[in-house]
Amino acid sequence: QIAFLHRHAAELYLKSILRRGNALAELRRSAAISCPSKSHSLVALLQAVKPVFKLLNWKWDSTMGGLRSFSDFEKVLVDLEGDSLLEIDDSAADLWRYPVRNDGTDHLPHHFGFDVRAFSERVERVLSFLNGASIGLGMQYSAECEMLAEGRAEADHHYETEVDDHQNWDWSTAANHTLGTKNRSATTRNSI
Repeated sequence: QIAFLHRHAAELYLKSILRRGNALAELRRSAAISCPSKSHSLVALLQAVKPVFKLLNWKWDSTMGGLRSFSDFEKVLVDLEGDSLLEIDDSAADLWRYPVRNDGTDHLPHHFGFDVRAFSERVERVLSFLNGASIGLGMQYSAECEMLAEGRAEADHHYETEVDDHQNWDWSTAANHTLGTKNRSATTRNSI
């Protein structure tokens, strides 16, 4: 269950990043980011996340052990999804959830084992990065929404000020002033 929960957390973080990335792209009026929302493949989701990082111009700058590059990060997710030596493919996200496939065959070799502590430490580093990216996207989206709202409020205030200036204009005084000017002009012309 521990392996399934870690894998599921990674999937949900990736989907959260995609959802928030698309909201930000829409706010910026950028092209929508492809989101394989029905997919459980960590590899497919990670590929879909790359444009979100590009949208934000985020660079990889980790000094955390074992995750010094994006390739290291990607390798953890690829390993979590499958193992080519054991011919394990968990792109459907059922390997750690169910002991057997739909056809009745075992997902894992009969005497399969692994170091849960080492596995958890390695995956939790990745989850920490994904959590940070999701939170960072949420904060960026909120900040940009706030800037847009402030810009709209300022534009509305400017518009309302202009409307108020026009509404406070005494149109009857303006008409009388214009008519008075015409009448004075006519009087002046007639007296010449």
